[in-house]
Amino acid sequence: VQRMLQGLTPTQFVDMPWEEREAVYMQYLVSPKILDFEGDDVPHHEMIESLLFPGVLLRREENVGADSEGRQIVREARQVYYMHNTFAHIYDTGTVAAPSKSLDEEEEPWAALDLKQLLACKKAEWIRVQIQGGGPLDCSDLRSQIKVKEIAKVVQELIVQFPGERFSILK
Repeated sequence: VQRMLQGLTPTQFVDMPWEEREAVYMQYLVSPKILDFEGDDVPHHEMIESLLFPGVLLRREENVGADSEGRQIVREARQVYYMHNTFAHIYDTGTVAAPSKSLDEEEEPWAALDLKQLLACKKAEWIRVQIQGGGPLDCSDLRSQIKVKEIAKVVQELIVQFPGERFSILK
């Protein structure tokens, strides 16, 4: 992480002009390829992705710090990452897994958090969310229903922000 921050501390890094910080983020976080993610195991994918694409470490507070400078780096890194890359998330709807947290906890599912990043893409020409899996096309299986429920609120916001042909969702 310190190498990516050009040997600077997070405080020194955030004091740099935005153009210089953005150039660092672009170097480590932007890929010309479509970034594909399959399944629901985000920590596993981030571990694999960090080996192939080390800039993702800038998107996590535990790597850059939980203070205001670390949170600023995470926020800026996520903004560049989601604004300048093309993503394909493939969710497996074949089996039902028990939730890892109790239902009364406030933490949002990672799929909803990822989709929320799209709300920052105000100039996007089009956005397509595609749910793929082994379940029926009408999403009548439990796994698909859970996934749809998890993302429904964010999808509604995306529909409002990207009206008409600018947004589509399909299974």
